[in-house]
Amino acid sequence: MSTVMSPSTQQNHSPGLATLVKDLARDLVGEGGNILDLGPPASGAARAFLNLKCKCHVEDLVEYLEQVSRDDPAANQKLNDHLLPKPEGLKFDLVLGWDIFSFLAFDTIASLMARLSPHFKQGTVLYILAYTDTTAPIKPKRFKMLEDFSCRTAGDAYRVNAIKPHSGAELLEYMQEFSLRGKLIESETMADNITEVLLTFDPSLSQ
Repeated sequence: MSTVMSPSTQQNHSPGLATLVKDLARDLVGEGGNILDLGPPASGAARAFLNLKCKCHVEDLVEYLEQVSRDDPAANQKLNDHLLPKPEGLKFDLVLGWDIFSFLAFDTIASLMARLSPHFKQGTVLYILAYTDTTAPIKPKRFKMLEDFSCRTAGDAYRVNAIKPHSGAELLEYMQEFSLRGKLIESETMADNITEVLLTFDPSLSQ
């Protein structure tokens, strides 16, 4: 029996993320790799990575975005209040940013990266989705990760203030200690206006 998806539901295979997970799995499975998911628990990412015996930490920055606007003078302080305390010495192997960075103010991105950087290590991978044209949404999409690391977008956008998202090039300017891990990935199996961006942490780049 075939499955019919509604117009608001789209399943996109994520070639960059799937390949990355396959590469990381050799090092992470059974070793307690640490994953930071900046999206909501409903994304299903934590469950998928728990199946790889990884330790998953969820920040849910969508919840933060629902409480602030880009021009909120207290946005950075609210971000600091929202972020969970992390054990000293905790280092993440992979950070899932989804499309959330596109909807954060640039100074908030800088504040977020400063807060997280003590928990990055040489080779930490940052995964983000960037929009490539004028048809980009004005609110973060709802992503649902399946066990095979394909992603499904379904339902309405999150309840955040409607804004024009940043482009991938703009975002890269605020990732000074990260370099591109290969090329930006565009695939026929992803939505036309989404590019997967894989970045690798290298603290020497800040010099």
